[in-house]
Amino acid sequence: MALRIYTKTGDNGDTGLYGGARVPKDDLLVEAYGTVDELNCLLGAALAQGLCRRTTGIATELQSMLFVVGGDLASPLESETRSAKSIRRIGNEDVTHIELKIDELEERLDPLTTFILPGGSSSAATLHLA
Repeated sequence: MALRIYTKTGDNGDTGLYGGARVPKDDLLVEAYGTVDELNCLLGAALAQGLCRRTTGIATELQSMLFVVGGDLASPLESETRSAKSIRRIGNEDVTHIELKIDELEERLDPLTTFILPGGSSSAATLHLA
């Protein structure tokens, strides 16, 4: 049988984390990985609108990293299950990698002297929103 999109296990106001722990649906972890999902969706929307090759590569790479972030957030560190222990965690090397990408892109920009107004194109505005 195919996996269903609903589980009917959250009808009492709680939801399951990877590894089996249950938390209220308004828990900060649920809010955090929901926000990560929203960012990932915004990147997908920008990609669907068309981006240059370089930006497409960066956005796609960020989407993959955001899935790791979401999995990390949804897998409590204290979980004793083997499946939760095998989850890839975001580490300092991931942060350094993103910072290097930002530095590389900033080198191509003129120094900012004013705020940037969102817009320019629909994909650029979506990236601003993201």
